[in-house]
Amino acid sequence: MSRKSHSKESPREAFILLRPDPQSLTAATDRATKAIEAIGGRVVMGYPPGALVAEVPQSRMHELAGKGDIEAVQVDPFSEEQVNGEISDLRFLMIAWNNRCATRNRKDVTPRAGMSWDAPGMLPPDAPADVQREFRRREKEMKPDEPEE
Repeated sequence: MSRKSHSKESPREAFILLRPDPQSLTAATDRATKAIEAIGGRVVMGYPPGALVAEVPQSRMHELAGKGDIEAVQVDPFSEEQVNGEISDLRFLMIAWNNRCATRNRKDVTPRAGMSWDAPGMLPPDAPADVQREFRRREKEMKPDEPEE
C-alpha cells in the first residue's frame, strides 16, 4: 500500500461499509482494499470484517459501491436512525465515525492540533501548577541570591 494517493485531486475520507461473505471474511477486506487502491485511494484504518476508513478521490468515490464486497461509501455522519437501526458491532463503528466527523468539522481545531510539541515552531506544554511551584522552589534553592519576583 502506498502512502500517497495516485490522484492529483485531494482525497476525502470515507467510511467504507463491507458486507462480506461469512466464508471469506479476510478475502473480502483484501478485495475492498484493492478496489480502493485501484481508484487512487488508500486505506487509513481497518475494522475487519465490517468496515474500512479510506482516503479516496472524491470524483471516483461513486465507483466503489458494489465492488470488492463494498456495500456502501459514507462521507457524512450516520443519522441517528441509521445508528439505532444497526444491531451488530458495526453500530460502535458508526458512532466512532460520527465522532470522527464531528472532530474533523470543528471550527476550533487548529492546523497545529495533534502535532508533537517538538515539531518546528512548537513548545512543550506547561507543566501542571503544582509541578511548576516545585520547579520554582528548587530553582530558588539552587540560586538563593536572586530577588523574588
